[in-house]
Amino acid sequence: MARPKLPVFPFTPKSTLHLRAGQFWDIPLEDGRHGAGVVVALRAANGLNSARPDSRSFVAGVLTWSGDAPPTTTTLAGSELYRWGDAHILTIADGGGEILGVIDFPLNEIATRSHRAGGTVWLWVNGEKRRPATDTERETLPSRSTWGYQFARVLAESVNATLMHGTTPAYLSAPANTIQRGDPT
Repeated sequence: MARPKLPVFPFTPKSTLHLRAGQFWDIPLEDGRHGAGVVVALRAANGLNSARPDSRSFVAGVLTWSGDAPPTTTTLAGSELYRWGDAHILTIADGGGEILGVIDFPLNEIATRSHRAGGTVWLWVNGEKRRPATDTERETLPSRSTWGYQFARVLAESVNATLMHGTTPAYLSAPANTIQRGDPT
């Protein structure tokens, strides 16, 4: 069965039906500025082997961008993925955001581990399960996370503080798990 035709931008999603990787939304910030969220990937329903996407959860990201007006494809050029995590569709709508468009550049890759110990620990990159983690990755990478509805806003506030003032709260410092382009992971 074919997926329905995409709605016209902007739109407020009620499910993941019309979401696609690369779509971005506005994250209004406390100081009146704006941050940017991005759909990194869709999650499969009922586990990794399902061809059907989960109707409510997706892999969300926050970009290294802030501006005086909501983001556009043009203003987002040159930004990178700051963090990603599993999120509920209300992450977009609860923040007052709408899907505004689609970025046309690849996202940098950020790696996490599936969990700390017990069974096979997997390497995840931008919401995609890649391979069993190495001993070093198991010890050093953060575990993948699930975000509350407002966590994208918290991260966007951190990006804004860094870009505007060069300061970031210590608990939100930039991840050391960014994979450099060309890394064979």
